[in-house]
Amino acid sequence: MFTCSTRTSPIAPPPRWCVCSVFNRRVANCREARLVQIRADQSLCPVCKSARLELFPILHHMICAFVGPSYDFVEKEAGYTCPKCQRDIVSGDETCEIVGASARCANCFKEMVVSPTIEAPGLPDCM
Repeated sequence: MFTCSTRTSPIAPPPRWCVCSVFNRRVANCREARLVQIRADQSLCPVCKSARLELFPILHHMICAFVGPSYDFVEKEAGYTCPKCQRDIVSGDETCEIVGASARCANCFKEMVVSPTIEAPGLPDCM
């Protein structure tokens, strides 16, 4: 369901310009429902203002080109399993790299990209 300041429709795409309730300004293509980007030192969710942001590394499994947050990978005793190719990834595996950081609000479950910095706090080395 698309929601916008000008129209709500279950099948129609959002209108070209909307007023974003997150940033309280006019935006193109109603990005409110899409991507939110935050700084690595930001502690409040920009959507619900909760202080329950959790940081996760974004991993790239080079064998199958899957890129996603670490919680997409199935955790196993010896490491992780790629959700795309089902191959095991062990600690220090050279076929897996951290390419960024993401955050998820534990209150409203909105997912966000964390702006690149020299080092995002709270992120471990690649598994």
